[in-house]
Amino acid sequence: MKLNIYIISHPIIKIFSHNIKKNHLKSESTQDDSESKIMLFIIYEILRKLIYITNIYINKLDYIKHISVMDYQQKNYIITNMVKNFHLLTEIYNKFPHTYITNCNNNENYTNQIHQYDINDKTNILIVENFLTEDTIIKTIQNIQHDMKIKEKQITIACITCTNQILEKISQYYNEINLYTTKIIYN
Repeated sequence: MKLNIYIISHPIIKIFSHNIKKNHLKSESTQDDSESKIMLFIIYEILRKLIYITNIYINKLDYIKHISVMDYQQKNYIITNMVKNFHLLTEIYNKFPHTYITNCNNNENYTNQIHQYDINDKTNILIVENFLTEDTIIKTIQNIQHDMKIKEKQITIACITCTNQILEKISQYYNEINLYTTKIIYN
């Protein structure tokens, strides 16, 4: 397997993961809330590594003013199913600069939604799925690469859990994609 896999094991994520298992029999809204919090932490971790910051120093008469700005050419696109992840959307929109959310489901062409913005070498695509178990992820990656001419290294997958089988299938086709998860389930 040549895929770049990062297993995030932050203590807060472990607490929320435990809440998902514990609340599985309870209300679905509690589980959705825990899942969205975990995904928010995962997205934070991914963007922390992807965002380019430029430091600007302005020399005043009696002090130096320091300003940090994000590269204006860099754009981050999150492709997710908005119906399943609606709890997460406002948090992402409010907290992460230059990050845009695109709906991905079987009925819509999400790549056309992204074409309206500038795509360049500094563009990052994050595919967000709570539980990565289906082969549809490979089709999603193929569509992104074909329609938007995005390189593999610009694509990152974020999921709470995934199976080793789907990881092996992804690694058969793609070598440079990064995948962030909290747990790999071995079948």
